[in-house]
Amino acid sequence: MTSVVNSLNNLKNAAALAAFFVLAMLAGCSSDPEIKKLSGRTMGTNWSVVIANPIAIYDQEDVKGEIETVLFEVNRQMSTYDPASEISRFNQFEDFNTWFPVSELFAATTARALSFSEISNGGFDPTVGPLVNLWGFGPGTSSEVLPSDDAIALAMSTVGFSAIAVRESDAGAGSAIQKKAERHLDLSAIAKGLGVDEVYALLDDLGYSNFLVEIGGEVRVKGDKDGSGWRVAVEKPVKGDRAVETLLSLKDMALATSGDYRNYREI
Repeated sequence: MTSVVNSLNNLKNAAALAAFFVLAMLAGCSSDPEIKKLSGRTMGTNWSVVIANPIAIYDQEDVKGEIETVLFEVNRQMSTYDPASEISRFNQFEDFNTWFPVSELFAATTARALSFSEISNGGFDPTVGPLVNLWGFGPGTSSEVLPSDDAIALAMSTVGFSAIAVRESDAGAGSAIQKKAERHLDLSAIAKGLGVDEVYALLDDLGYSNFLVEIGGEVRVKGDKDGSGWRVAVEKPVKGDRAVETLLSLKDMALATSGDYRNYREI
């Protein structure tokens, strides 16, 4: 079963098994600044935005609607759980060495993922989708039966980032991606962070200067809330426990957390 263990390690290296758990510590004494909280659901998890003084003049419901529009667009392009998304349609596309038109954001995100693959020598690989699904972590896969070595070998034969090429819009022919062999893209390892960055850019453009954006444990903050930073609690990596491991103070930075203590398989 050595190949099973190696395959699981490969998945972990690719961040495909990541579970994200960060809690924003927002309660405090009466001296804390006025804050506005917005939240909703996206990418199978929760999103939250906290805006601290000074509050901009925009109507909060309108802002929430704009945030949800931004996140809807990320999902429309990159959700492997939506059969009509751009990434799902590309994965179903059977023509090799043929450009498949995609949105500019999708092309840029795929290019960024491939650059991480190059830097890590394949430790991060956005084509691990078949292995993610085989191990029961993908859409519609919940079997408790462990995959066989043959099944793992078959799935791994369709993994390899070098078979994906990207043509970004500045190439003069429109954004597109192509596969040189059978491949299935899975951008889940960076899609939440992308969503955070897109919402951050929206709030920044609207003129907000002191806010926190969080999606499923991916956090980015602007400003420092009350002069002492945005206080964020990282959860203890203990299944069934909601205790705090450590407190962090963030200012004008981003934080990503990852763990395998809730969403995992035992072999």
